[in-house]
Amino acid sequence: AAVDNTPTGNTLLIPAGRYTFTYLQFRSNKSYYLAPGAILQAPRTQEAQLKLNGCTNVKIFGRGVFDDQGDYQRARTGGGETGTTFISVDQGTGTSNVVFEDVIIRNPSLYSCIVFDTVDWRFGNIKFVTSSTYGNRDCIDPHNAQRLVVDDGFFLSTDDNIAYSTLRNDIDTGIVVKNCVMYNSHSGACIRLGPWLGDN
Repeated sequence: AAVDNTPTGNTLLIPAGRYTFTYLQFRSNKSYYLAPGAILQAPRTQEAQLKLNGCTNVKIFGRGVFDDQGDYQRARTGGGETGTTFISVDQGTGTSNVVFEDVIIRNPSLYSCIVFDTVDWRFGNIKFVTSSTYGNRDCIDPHNAQRLVVDDGFFLSTDDNIAYSTLRNDIDTGIVVKNCVMYNSHSGACIRLGPWLGDN
């Protein structure tokens, strides 16, 4: 309701405190500010998702934390894989001009961020911290991204920090990754490039 009722062109302020959510669809032409001490977290009994399907002109910034509480999600399945990507853009929906700045993305249940068909996305001073106890935890997996900038990021993962791929060969990519600190503790790479095999 707070997202929907924020006027177009304005900023939703999320003050310090803990807020439980399971599904948050951001809206176009709005900004979202997490004050210091603001934590948006999944309940321990269910995964959460941040969705940007079809969004344009969105800024998510501040000094707050998005926490998927992935350790609790895996415990519910006996320590096995769970199936929800924390930040996502579904294939075919497309999204453009999105900024993530200064916030912390913490403890995803599966991957931190898998996005398709993005244009003009920017991650600035972003921090991704995944579980240290379970592998296969990528940070940013952009597929078919155009003009993506990742600047001044901190990545602590158990798998790929950034895994960029395309589904076709006519993408004018223009990807920039700079000034980042990257560490992966189990497998994968700091930056992985290659085709996205997907269903085929």
